[in-house]
Amino acid sequence: MWQDKVTEVRREMLKQNADVLLVTQLDEVAWLLNLRAAEMLGVVPYAPLFPAYVILTQEEVRLYTNSSRLKESVHAYLQTRSCYHRLCVK
Repeated sequence: MWQDKVTEVRREMLKQNADVLLVTQLDEVAWLLNLRAAEMLGVVPYAPLFPAYVILTQEEVRLYTNSSRLKESVHAYLQTRSCYHRLCVK
């Protein structure tokens, strides 16, 4: 699950004394959040990646992408709505 990956990356950030991690490589964004373009609306068919980046801190996960292309199931999966704890995506 993506929450396990975020937790593990956060542990590594603490070891490295890092406050913020900016994830800009599209394959790394897909890996971290367990998302592929097939789960997005209007993305190029047969391409596993989608345009996005993530800012990760100890307190939040911020996904920057065209949110209108996220299917409702992706919003639910990432807990993007009405979520106020460390393991949800804003």
